[in-house]
Parts: sequence; C-alpha cells; structure tokens
Amino acid sequence: MRWLAGVAASVFAVVSLAAAPAPQERPSARPTERKKADRPTAGATEDEARDGRNRLGFPLERAWEARLPAAIEGPALATGKRVLALTAEGDLLAYDLQDGKQLWKFQLGFRPQGGPLAVGALIVVAGRDGQVLALNPSRPDIAWQITTETRITAPLASSSELILVGQDSGDLLALSAQSGAEQWRFRAAGPLLAGAGVAGDFVYQADARGAVHQLRLQDGQRQWSASTGGAVSAAPLVEGELVFVGSNDNHAYAFRIADGEPAWKVRLGADLTAPPVAFGDAVLFACLDGRLYFLRQDDGHRILAPFLYFRLAHPPLVTNAIAFISPMADQLAGIDPSTGQIAGTFALGALAASPLAYARDTLFLGLGDRRLLALRRVPAAKRKLLEASTAVQSKLLGKLPVASSAEEQRYDTVLRTFDQALRDAKIDSSFAGDFLDRLEKLEPDQGFQGHEDELLELLGTIEKRMAAQQQELWNALAEETLSKGVVPILPTELSAAQREQVLGAFRRLLLATYSGQIDAATSSQFMQTYTPLVNDGDVTADDLQVLTQAIDRLLAEHPAKASTAHPRAAPPQSGPAPAPPEAQTQPQNQDPN
Repeated sequence: MRWLAGVAASVFAVVSLAAAPAPQERPSARPTERKKADRPTAGATEDEARDGRNRLGFPLERAWEARLPAAIEGPALATGKRVLALTAEGDLLAYDLQDGKQLWKFQLGFRPQGGPLAVGALIVVAGRDGQVLALNPSRPDIAWQITTETRITAPLASSSELILVGQDSGDLLALSAQSGAEQWRFRAAGPLLAGAGVAGDFVYQADARGAVHQLRLQDGQRQWSASTGGAVSAAPLVEGELVFVGSNDNHAYAFRIADGEPAWKVRLGADLTAPPVAFGDAVLFACLDGRLYFLRQDDGHRILAPFLYFRLAHPPLVTNAIAFISPMADQLAGIDPSTGQIAGTFALGALAASPLAYARDTLFLGLGDRRLLALRRVPAAKRKLLEASTAVQSKLLGKLPVASSAEEQRYDTVLRTFDQALRDAKIDSSFAGDFLDRLEKLEPDQGFQGHEDELLELLGTIEKRMAAQQQELWNALAEETLSKGVVPILPTELSAAQREQVLGAFRRLLLATYSGQIDAATSSQFMQTYTPLVNDGDVTADDLQVLTQAIDRLLAEHPAKASTAHPRAAPPQSGPAPAPPEAQTQPQNQDPN
C-alpha cells in the first residue's frame, strides 16, 4: 500500500547556507565614466509600493499549502484573487490567493511547456507538441486554441496584444492575444529555448546557437543580431540602454540596445540557465556554481557574489530589501543586497521545484513533493511573541529548578516544542501570548526563586495543551487518510458494522504511526499483509477478528512510551513527535470569487 509510505513523522534536514565573497574579475569592456556605487542601491519601486512587495521579509511562515496531482510545471501565476498552478500532466488548478482553497481544476489534454501566462483577461498555456490555448479564468472555458506545426520549446512571452511562441525549428511566432491568429514570424538560426524579452517597441530573442536578436514588435523585422559563446536558455533582460544575457559559455553579456554592440562581457563560475534580474544599478545572475552574482549594469563590475552551496537554476525574486532565492535544495534563502549576507532562511521540507512567484505580500513556490507552498512574513505581533519565546529559551533551557536530569530534559523538550509550534503556526497566538506573560510574572531573571512549583505547574499546563492539540491533529489526519486510502478499496458488500470495524482497526494503526509508537515501514508491511483480508466481497467475521487481533499484537509489541510527569501536571497522551507533511491543513473560508 503505497499510500501509507509517508504516514510516519518526518524530520527534514536543515541545510546550512552561507554567504562568501568571490574574487574580483576585471570585465572585458571599458567602464563608463559615471560614478559607481560599491553596493547595489534601490528604493521601493512604484509597483512594490503599490502591491506591498517591499513589506516582504523574514521570518516567514506558511500561509497555506496545496497538494498538486502531479509535479509543477513552471512558476505559479498570481492573477487577481487567484493563484494558478500548472502540472506536468496538464492539470491547471486555481486556488484562492488568501487561504489556498481550490476554486477549480481544468484538464488541458496535453503536456505543457512552461507555466501559465496572463495576457489581459486571458490565461494562456502552451503544449510541448505545438498547442497554444487561451482560457477565461473566471469560468473557466476556452477562448481560443491553435496548434502550430512544430514543437514549442521555450516559455511563452507577451506584450499587451501579442503572444510570443518559441519553437525548436527556430521560429518565433507572434500570435494575436485576442484570437490566436498569427501576426508575424521570425526564423532564427537555432532552436529557441529561451523566452523572449519585450521592452518598448522591440522584442529580444536569443537562440540555442548563442545569437541574440532585436526584432521590431510591430512586424518582427530584425534590427540587429549579436553573438554569445554558447547556447542561451533564459530570456534576455532590458534595463536602460542595455540588454543583458546569460549564456551557457559561463559568461554574462551586455549589449547596447541601439546597435547590438557589446558593452561588456564577464566570465562567471558556471553556466547561466536562469533569466537575469535587475536590482537598482545592478543586474543579478543566478549561476549553477551556487553563487548569486551582483554585477554593475554599466560596466559589469562584480559587486557581490554570495555563495549558497547549491546550484542556482531559478532566478531570484527581488524586493527593495531582500533578494529571495530558491537553490536546488530544501531551503529558501534571502540575501541582503547591501552586504551579500544571508538575511534569513526558511526550511521548505522538500526540494524547490519552480521559480518563485509573488503577489499581495505572499511568495509562492512549487516543491518536489507535489506541493504548492504560500509563504508570508510573520505578522509584527507574532514576531514579538517569537522574540519573547527566544528570550524564554535563553533563560530556562538547562536552568530549570527540577530534581532530576530526566525531568529537566522533559521540560526542555516542552519549551523547544512550544517554540517550534509557535513558529509553525500550530499553536494559537493568544494562548501562546498568555503563557509567555504568565511565565514572565514568575521572575525568570531571579531564577524563579519562590515560584518553582508555579513554574512546573505552568509548564505542565502547556504540555497538556500541546499534547491535546497534537492528538486532535493526528485524529484529523487519520480520518483523512482513511477516507482517501482505505474507504475506496473496501467492497460495497460490507455491512455498516463491518466497515466500521475495519476502519476502527486501521484508525488505531494510523494513530500509533503518527505518534511515533510504530514506524512507517512496519505500518506499510502490516497493510500489505492484512489488506487482502478485507479487499473483496467475501469478508467473514473470522477475517475481521484476525485483523483486530493482529493490530492488538502489533501495538502490544510496540508499547507507547510513557513520560514521567510532575505531580502537578498530567502526562501527555502521546510522546512528542512531529506530524507528517500532510499535517498542514488549509482554512475553509468562503470563496470570495
């Protein structure tokens, strides 16, 4: 039974990230004469001020997460009050941006190439075999659909009126956003792997032979072409008078938009497969050598190059204060552009599988375990709680007025678990605040002298509250797992009493697994052995008795660990164990759309 393989509690390794300076290298182009900053500088842009992006920062917390039916394809797309995710199997799903409630699901009928694209009021997606489809997202229904003659190999790009489609034949097609009708096409010398860049009246398209072309947006007429030393697989970026390109020859390039002449060329540590991103007077290149390079736009001078230890295949998402980056690891990092140092990290619990997307103070990221994750900055009130919890840790851990090392370890665990539950939003903030306030009144700075019994009674209270909350979570998880993994395979011939006996037996097994009483491998083996007893219509009372007795024996062989309680505090119902990834529940609010 594969569905049970992940039910046991998981502990995800937190990967350490660090920022280290890189050696300076002289660019190949002569610097311009204007004054140069030692660090990139930028204020909040008009867009950031309007949508709140400049309020993003650490610490982050999960706002919600959704389980996808297959691996994500390309970045998520936030549009209006929705966020859209496209899977590699052709499922387009819409979620409420605020609470993650699924709004609708649309099956494309083909395998997509790249993520969804918003063009006016339409959502446009491309298929690997040449399909281009436009949807009205509010219903959803198909506005138009065409099929091109060759495979699509590049992410879609657009202007306000055109959709740009790159193909392996080297053709760049410009389609009407309203009807899908072809408006013009341009033939490059090599396949198109990179999306197009659009700026003003021009399109900038690079190909797999290393050429970069400036085309007229109106009719696709080529204005100039320039060359890099390797295939280009990420869209060019236009800023000011320059177009920036990362190539698979380990170099970053800048060309003048006026005539295509090289402005500068800088060798970096590995190939560049992510689009460059602008930040103030710098341009950022995420590199497969694990560095995020900050290069000065006008001359290519290397300002910073923080090292993140893992390959960087996705572009950073930049605010006025932090460059968020998702390495090929299970960690999201934020870089302070003024220093190149790590501003913060967030443990994802799985490998990052898509570029970051952003809308309304929220980051969206697809993960390798088929989850769509929404992250927001911890609210100011909660940040104060976290600071208070950190202070409590420093005052109490290893200094509790208890009689034995076992008791000290027990309450140390309570405090650490409380702190983690607060950070993971698994405990009510008002309850946490009341606990911290009551703790502070016991004079921790004086070593709790005269308040020892009150302290242990308070710790016992939080221990019982968290154990009860954990038990509620395990119960909910067990019911969800039964409904998805056991109920569908039960034969319809079972009576109501028989069904409840089977579900009750497996419910006990699941709760024992979630609590850490038995491990996932043992549970999975048990399911494989005993599921056939109830998997057909010829279930007898003897079969049900065999199942029940087998679970009784299994639990007897793996007794739950009891904790030694303080006389004033009842022990928890189960030993502390982290809940599995499926434990992240979604709010069920009204659909505002």
